Amino acid sequence: MLKSNLERLTENNLQNCPFSTIARIFSSMIPKRTFRNRQRAFTLLELIITLAIFVSIASILYDFVWHYFRSYVQVDEKIENEAETWQIVNSLQTDLSFCDFPDGTPQTWEGLLATTSTGFRINKQKSGVRIPVEYKYDRVRGDLFKEEDGRNYSITRNRLKNFLVEMKVEKPEGREIPAKIWFHLVIEPGKIGTSSVPLGTFVYETQIFPYFINKKLNSKFWETGIPR
Repeated sequence: MLKSNLERLTENNLQNCPFSTIARIFSSMIPKRTFRNRQRAFTLLELIITLAIFVSIASILYDFVWHYFRSYVQVDEKIENEAETWQIVNSLQTDLSFCDFPDGTPQTWEGLLATTSTGFRINKQKSGVRIPVEYKYDRVRGDLFKEEDGRNYSITRNRLKNFLVEMKVEKPEGREIPAKIWFHLVIEPGKIGTSSVPLGTFVYETQIFPYFINKKLNSKFWETGIPR
């Protein structure tokens, strides 16, 4: 009886002891290894996987947008090149179609197209008057200018990689004057020094038959016709 009372008293004193209260508080603060804690660890792993998937999708979308932007720039460059080339061909066609012999006679046909260090020079009929026209091509900057009757005109700027005009003739054997004279154009549009957006090579070839030259050749061979 005395022993049991003593044990009961000791147990009550331990429960009422402030140290036991502190021990219980600290023990409640210590996390326990339960199923819920293990479930939180799996959630963190799932978050890492989700982030990896998100980064992959974002990278794919970025590549798609970048390629779309480059395609748009390329199409825009091609449209600009087409427009500039049409302007060059239109100007050349107008001038070359009305070009004339240097002194007005077919015997001087060899000087019809005079090549210069920057381009070529011709004589054009305008309102019954023969005026000089010179095309100047800047290979470094890709610019093309026209000087007509003392005035300068800008045709294109930084849009021409290559520019070539050649005179071709069809001269029968034994004839002093060719039966046919025409011009051959080679134009390669594009910006000089651009490598960020690779563009294809656009070479335009056309043949322009001078009206006044053919007319004067017909008058020269009016009795037999232009030799074929």
